[in-house]
Amino acid sequence: ALKALIVFVVGALMRIPYFAALATGITLAQIGEFSFVLATEAHRGAILGDDEFDLIVTVTILSMFVAPYMAAYAAPLAERLLGLFRKQASPQPIDTPTPNPSACAPAFIIGFGPAGQRVADQLQESDIAASVLELNPRSAGIAKARGLDVHMVDATSSEAVTHVGIQGSCLVIVTVPDPRSAEEIIRNIRFFAPQSMIIARSRYHIASPNLRAAGASLVVDEENTIGDELAQKVVASLKHANREALGCALAGEKPGGVLADKAPTAAPTTLNSPAQVDLNASRFSSICGF
Repeated sequence: ALKALIVFVVGALMRIPYFAALATGITLAQIGEFSFVLATEAHRGAILGDDEFDLIVTVTILSMFVAPYMAAYAAPLAERLLGLFRKQASPQPIDTPTPNPSACAPAFIIGFGPAGQRVADQLQESDIAASVLELNPRSAGIAKARGLDVHMVDATSSEAVTHVGIQGSCLVIVTVPDPRSAEEIIRNIRFFAPQSMIIARSRYHIASPNLRAAGASLVVDEENTIGDELAQKVVASLKHANREALGCALAGEKPGGVLADKAPTAAPTTLNSPAQVDLNASRFSSICGF
């Protein structure tokens, strides 16, 4: 634990994001093999007794055994520990009051990919000032070309978000696609801007509850949104499609009674007659609500 704490403090002093610093500390927290050498020499010099030497060897072996698991679970464990600290340190509830635009700093868009760009377009059309937080130089250049105020900082960093003044904002839009990064960003913003309305993009439906628990005021579920739009497109396409063609496609035939996977014949059978095709089209149309 002491080794992990030292690594975390050193990382924080070097302005490494708290999440990365703590995860690194957890990964490196195991006792190294060199402790065997030190313990053996101390035992030989009568500095350590038999019981103390056996204890050090046992703890070292256990530490080396769990080292792979510590490395594998360092990120979620660091995220959970930071979340507990922020919940204890912040007296403000997650539920936010209605923002007062006259008392707010400009809106902040975190992430300027296609989703962030669409949000920026709508805000500009509504004459709402917005600043962009983006690490990608290409995306940052696009934002600057649109006349937006751009900060090339890491939104998971506490120092970065306070430096850009996000604590005074009433509206923050998080468009980062990675759920874990988005969750950490939301927690970071909620800690420093408890009054802010945070609208977050959730790339996966399964991640939406975690984003809400992190402090998001509103979560746009990407999978549900795409599903709704796909359903609307399918229904609209079916309503405007040719009924005979749909009926034939359902029956595996071409209009006129020709099987779709066979060459035309001189005398179509009864099952492939135009009357049968009309019947299939009628049944398919009734199913789809034509």
